[in-house]
Amino acid sequence: MDHEFTKLVATDDHPELMEAAGGQLTQFFDRSDPITKSASDAIMRDDIAKLMPPDTHFGVHAISMGAEEDYGFNRNADSASRKSLMAYHPTFEKFGHIYREHNNKCPKTQSVGQIKLARYNERMNRGELFFWVEKDKAPDMYKSAKAGKELSWSMSMKLPYDRCSICDKKSRNRGEYCGCLKKNLGKYVEPMRKFAYARNEDDVKFFDMSEVKRRADRIATYLSYTFADNDMRKAASADDLVISGAEWFDFERGNDNILPLSAWDSVMLHKLASIERELQGEMPAVRNTLAAAAPDFRAHLSGLRNMDIRNLTGELAKRASVLDFLSFTSLITGVSVEDLEKDAGCMAAKESLLPTIFSDMEEAGGSLSDETTDTATTPDSCGCSLTGNKDVIDDLMKDEEESLSLNPDMAKGRMMKVEVVKIAGHRQKAAATVDSYNKTLAHIYARYVVKAARLADLDKSPLSLRMLVAMNLS
Repeated sequence: MDHEFTKLVATDDHPELMEAAGGQLTQFFDRSDPITKSASDAIMRDDIAKLMPPDTHFGVHAISMGAEEDYGFNRNADSASRKSLMAYHPTFEKFGHIYREHNNKCPKTQSVGQIKLARYNERMNRGELFFWVEKDKAPDMYKSAKAGKELSWSMSMKLPYDRCSICDKKSRNRGEYCGCLKKNLGKYVEPMRKFAYARNEDDVKFFDMSEVKRRADRIATYLSYTFADNDMRKAASADDLVISGAEWFDFERGNDNILPLSAWDSVMLHKLASIERELQGEMPAVRNTLAAAAPDFRAHLSGLRNMDIRNLTGELAKRASVLDFLSFTSLITGVSVEDLEKDAGCMAAKESLLPTIFSDMEEAGGSLSDETTDTATTPDSCGCSLTGNKDVIDDLMKDEEESLSLNPDMAKGRMMKVEVVKIAGHRQKAAATVDSYNKTLAHIYARYVVKAARLADLDKSPLSLRMLVAMNLS
């Protein structure tokens, strides 16, 4: 199921769970210390002994969420049932990483640790985690944890919708909330004799456990940001304020417009993301060789400009050929490749977003483009086969198929001609700040690649997919 809704849930926003845990939701573990602390029925001392981190890391055993049947809903008016936690809490192991303040767009560059165990404690009816944190990446966390100070943690999760505890309406975002949640969030509704809160029950995907500011600091910042007038800030007291998990996400991370992919496109995206991660671990010479064998349309753009972009990309895809980023961007914006190469924003997107674009899209559950741009730029499966302009593609591919096709039979010859680049000559690209316009362009391009790869049946050729991904890594 497509995940459309992202929420934040803080572990210390659940007073009943805190009380049941004796006021301590986390325990610190270090290889230099003997294992003398009791663990739990779900994550036991033997588990921790086997997973004790190396000297470069420290370990944390954390209680994440409690079941609503036993602890009720939290201060954010969010909840999860026993059934939901048993089914979805394990997704922490598959998708989860440790971050700071929910800066979670790229696990490779932004995570500070790994989740090693995610279990449901059936006796205490709560979720528990054991994770490692790198000391060099989070020295302040290590110092505080070793000194016995309680760290504050918050989880990010994706889900297709919320369910209202009163009317059971499913909402894909806050804008779709029913009157129960809009007017009475966290309150007792007398006519229904129920509390109004959001139930997180369906296809939940936990992907982020973040160390965050403590609750009081976060609420003070939220009040200052949300209520500009000082009297309004005082009126909305911290004790009475209910800030939903969806509101926390919108406030802390921004309301990104994520357009989910279809089921079949999601399968292709997963393949591309897997190859992307694989190639990032390869020697630079391998990546450069693959990239040099991929299509480069820059010399042919002038003859293609008069064609409808959907027809063009569709016809190229049928011939196992996919545009590179700068050529694609040039055709949809009308800006020459030469000018795009001088555009700092465009090049920042190319250098800092494209190398992990498929993994990032898979993590986000979609792209930062909308349905309008998706319809306007992605390949048409029948396309210009009904138009005279098809001759342009036919002529181009007849003359240039050896250099523009991803077909392995054509590409292998190109690879043999590529001079292997020495590893020492590989230059790491510095991270750059990308504006929203160029970020959207990068996502439009990545979405086009996913659809073109599927239309061309490139998943039948691992070499073709590797060349396609390598275009963004070079």
